[in-house]
Amino acid sequence: MGPLPGYWRENNLTDDFLSCPYPAACLGMIPPENNPLGECAEFYQGILCSECEMGRSRTSKFKCYI
Repeated sequence: MGPLPGYWRENNLTDDFLSCPYPAACLGMIPPENNPLGECAEFYQGILCSECEMGRSRTSKFKCYI
């Protein structure tokens, strides 16, 4: 069991799924990794995929860019 796109899961022990502040950053559980916490889109990382990778900046709407 894992999150759908736009959602993130805090850990493997919970059934609670949280809505991401920038839904496009949260890809959900996708093969082949099938990470039960969900995967972040390119340029995103961390809790709720809300952090930009090193060297990236964020807009006021949470979108990461170069």
